[in-house]
Amino acid sequence: MKSWTFRLLVLIVLLVFSSSVITVAQQSIEGRVVAWNLNVRSTPNVEEGNVIGQLPSQTLVFIDGRTAANDWLFIRTEDGSLTGWASAGYIAYDASLLESVPVTDAAGAAAGGGEEFVIVLPEASESLIMETPIFSNFTSSTVYQIFARGQALGNNPRTFIKVGDSVTATQPFLYGFGDGNYNLGPYGDLQATIDFYASEPIRSDPNSFLHTSLAAVNGFVSGAVFDGTWSPEYCGRLPPLECEYDIVRPSVAIVLFGGQDVRLFDAAFFQQSMRRIAVTLKTLGVIPVFTTFPMHASYRPEQTIQYNTIVISIANEQDIPLINLYRALQDLPDGGAKPDDVVHLTQGETYFSFNGEEALYGVTLRNLLTLQALDTLRREVIQR
Repeated sequence: MKSWTFRLLVLIVLLVFSSSVITVAQQSIEGRVVAWNLNVRSTPNVEEGNVIGQLPSQTLVFIDGRTAANDWLFIRTEDGSLTGWASAGYIAYDASLLESVPVTDAAGAAAGGGEEFVIVLPEASESLIMETPIFSNFTSSTVYQIFARGQALGNNPRTFIKVGDSVTATQPFLYGFGDGNYNLGPYGDLQATIDFYASEPIRSDPNSFLHTSLAAVNGFVSGAVFDGTWSPEYCGRLPPLECEYDIVRPSVAIVLFGGQDVRLFDAAFFQQSMRRIAVTLKTLGVIPVFTTFPMHASYRPEQTIQYNTIVISIANEQDIPLINLYRALQDLPDGGAKPDDVVHLTQGETYFSFNGEEALYGVTLRNLLTLQALDTLRREVIQR
């Protein structure tokens, strides 16, 4: 497997070239619908009366054009019976091939430089973040529908996966609950949830708590889960998120991105990637649990607010569970983030012991909140 440093450089190079003017051979590429029912529109925007058809999940399409911002794709079905525009976040495709697809005008014709279509981003709002509850959308009708869909697809109710960057992959996260190295303190009612997930092995791993996820890797940004160059050989051509799903067949995914995206990619890319993660998981019958991300207040505070606003907005738009970790961390020293390692959580000596350290260290608080989130889903959705 290539080193994560090399892969990170590959992502940066792709970003640089995607913002440059490059002459490439124009061609169509294949894609697949990852929404339950994808609206196909006559123009590359959302407006009343421009829906011309719908395509069910997993429909094969050909991408013949794109907007200059890559947020809308001009698609056609295999039999040519439907052509039109679809939001890029609801189509799975090989992002490395997209530059070969021509920029087109609103009618789908090649358009030289192409018309610039503006991606609508939510207004950055610290008040929205601080007013959003620590836990939200856990028992919405959408969540029950996602779980029911997953059961019909054969997903395992006793497994979950982790999806994220180094905050998830390299910091102490959940594994102590899988090997008995924890102390619930006043939260003893969470033991039933630990027992529920700890009893189900995943390949050679004893349980989901101890499982090393292909979709949570040091150096990941949000779009990396769709990039097959990060996958091991046994995944074939599957990108990390899909390969991880095939291995585990989970019912829940804990998702946290943002710290690396703030450093490397713009808000439009982050929004598109996070929406695509949400839609992909929902289509697979996996309940996505989005988590706002930490950042020390000394580092890019405006971007942190903007990107966390995007996380909350997509969770609300998709009606999926949210752990508002960023808000919860504000009561901790340094906002729960390391002053000398700004994207990572502070940590004490006992990461899985709730003896008061959850009020001091970001790692311990995240472990508690995530376990509480899994507990709510188990009681209210999975075992209700």
